[in-house]
Amino acid sequence: MTAKNIIVYSCDSVFFPLLKGSILSLDSFDARKKLDLDIGFIDIGCKPEETEWLKDNNVTVVDFTTIEDVLTLSHKLEQYNRSQICRPYLPDIFTNYQNIIWCDSDIWFQTLDGIKLYVETINEHPDSVVCCPFVDTSYAMNYRGLEQQNLSKFLEYYSYWYSKCYNPQVAELLKGRALFSSGLFAMNRKDEKWN
Repeated sequence: MTAKNIIVYSCDSVFFPLLKGSILSLDSFDARKKLDLDIGFIDIGCKPEETEWLKDNNVTVVDFTTIEDVLTLSHKLEQYNRSQICRPYLPDIFTNYQNIIWCDSDIWFQTLDGIKLYVETINEHPDSVVCCPFVDTSYAMNYRGLEQQNLSKFLEYYSYWYSKCYNPQVAELLKGRALFSSGLFAMNRKDEKWN
């Protein structure tokens, strides 16, 4: 039996044109049928006509304000952070799916090869997290030598992010190590790492 997979997006009106492009790129390859894939969306501030477009295109829309576990925290954050903090709750939101694939709204699919690999891998290895190293040529500071100021500044960002999420010791240990993209990942709903 084929696993049931869902790819989940989240954004507000600012990113909606990119989201629409991403969904249309998947549909141009008939991804839903070929990959046994449904599409879900967590609305953090779209206009009614935008969510109507999603519903008309067979996307399951969930209002962020219905996710009680994150509402209190979300008041302290920027609007776009809502898309980030809802990720641990995806198995609780989309309960009918075995595999959950998170996709940032600004990802556009030029072929099905990449997302097909994610789906196949999570189906074959449900105890794994499928993700990629963070590689983006627009972040030029990642690709310069240690002696250059931009890389040093980026290492400071690493340290800041980790120290805010964990503590200074973890930040010192992890800064400068490989980053994995949280913009596109796949996990089985039973994976303990959701907890």
